[in-house]
Amino acid sequence: MEAMGAYLAYSDSQIVFQLPTDSMFGDSFLIVGLGAGGWTIQQNDGQTIFYNGSQTTVGSSGSLSSTNFTDVVEFFCSTNDGNTYSITSSEGTLTIV
Repeated sequence: MEAMGAYLAYSDSQIVFQLPTDSMFGDSFLIVGLGAGGWTIQQNDGQTIFYNGSQTTVGSSGSLSSTNFTDVVEFFCSTNDGNTYSITSSEGTLTIV
């Protein structure tokens, strides 16, 4: 994934995205769900995502996933090391691991 990108998850199978490792503070990207399979965003070592007062598991075992095929989410890198992301807007209910 690249900063300032928009991605369409349009597939009958789940699409897995990987958080970028080279993000800087202020980088953002958008995932729009339209396919029946939904989407998941996987983290790398040391990364975490903050969403609606909760936090994913730190590291590669953490993830954020859609629960409905039309879920939409916007990510914002909130540190200079690319390890912390915040959800600035979303539509739908997301699953936090």
